[in-house]
Amino acid sequence: MKRNKPSDRLFGLVIAAAMLLCQASPAAAVDGKGFGTAQCARLNTVVENANVSQREQITIALHQWVFGYLSGRNAQSPETARSLESLDADATAVFVLSMCRLTPGKYVYSIVNEIYEALPYAGPSV
Repeated sequence: MKRNKPSDRLFGLVIAAAMLLCQASPAAAVDGKGFGTAQCARLNTVVENANVSQREQITIALHQWVFGYLSGRNAQSPETARSLESLDADATAVFVLSMCRLTPGKYVYSIVNEIYEALPYAGPSV
């Protein structure tokens, strides 16, 4: 019998959480944005129904998505790039989750876009 490694279980949970979140809207399943297309109300439900370990894993997956999205925005428009240096991965994910609790009608990407717009300009050297 093959035993699953902790990393296998984490990967499985992240995939399961992403699949649940993608059910937030029909477009979410096809647009490839991952967590960003989840409406906060759906993310709130997933987090509330998760145990402590699962919440930690969701937070990790969320901060990975956030930084990938922000890096992608910088790469897409280097002339208006923002500095990501001041962001702490865990604190940023916790902030997104907190904002989702306060604004369940928003989508994750809109909260992350607000974070991006508030960051200092880094210029085309990024």
